[in-house]
Parts: sequence; C-alpha cells; structure tokens
Amino acid sequence: MATVNDLVHQQITNAHKSWGRVHISDDGNILQYNGRTYKNYSQHLKTETHGRKIGADGETRTSFYEIPDMESGKWLAVQDDELAFAFIYKGLNVPEISLKEFSPTAVEFNENGKKISDSETVSKVITMIETNAAFNTLDDYRLTDSNITSIELYSDKYPSLIYLP
Repeated sequence: MATVNDLVHQQITNAHKSWGRVHISDDGNILQYNGRTYKNYSQHLKTETHGRKIGADGETRTSFYEIPDMESGKWLAVQDDELAFAFIYKGLNVPEISLKEFSPTAVEFNENGKKISDSETVSKVITMIETNAAFNTLDDYRLTDSNITSIELYSDKYPSLIYLP
C-alpha cells in the first residue's frame, strides 16, 4: 500500500511530465520546449502577466509560462523568481511584433506606475521612437520629471505585453 509521501511524489512527478521538458541555452538566447525552439525576444518586449505554468527549474528558481492572449505554443514567458517581469521567447517562425503592429495605446515613463493614455502623448512618443529623437525632448505637461530614462508602451491589442523601445 502506498504511503501519503509516495502518492505526493507520484503526483508531482506526473505534473512535471505533463509540463514537458524545458531547456534554456547557457547564454539564455534559445529555449527548447516540447520539441519546439524559441528565441529570446526580450529586447523589445516583456510581460508582467502570466498564463498557465508549463514548467520550472528549481535550481535556477526559474518558471516557464504561456502568455495570456498570445497564440498558444508560439510565445512563452520565462521568469526568475527575483524579477518582477518575465522574459519573452517567441517561436523561430513566429513573426516579430513591430511598433506599428503593437499599436500602443498608453505609455509609462521611468517605471513610475502612471500610465498615460492620452492619444496625443502616445503619438508624440511613437514619433520620437521612430525618428530616434532623445526621450528627454518630449514636452508634456504631465511629466514632472523631464529626465526620461525609460519608456514602456502598452497596447489594447496585446494586453499581456509591454513594448520597450
């Protein structure tokens, strides 16, 4: 007769098998999961929202998730337990998301937690990005700190993603 510990161990083992095998290359650029290969796409995207957990690596304290509202099996989020955001990985044959495709509807400056959804400000920021203008040239009365060090864009089209110019 199986003990409680045996049953718990069996359930955990079965859960891990259902997640499939997840492997990240030493440099973190390539992820393999269930026979698919994904490339790190965190240069311009990150997420704070996670979907279904598909795996974990206890040694590195890293968890792997599906991304809500993104096509299943084509996009994955990888989060280290010590970070507030997750890195984005996309399938090798999955098209990139351009700034135009992303269609920003809100902007946040310097990670201050204040999203500005005024279309005029969002439009100015997009123009600055497209023309490679310095961020601190943005003249907007809502900004109390004119020294802009980071910009995060949000989209109604991709609500689970944050675009980083």
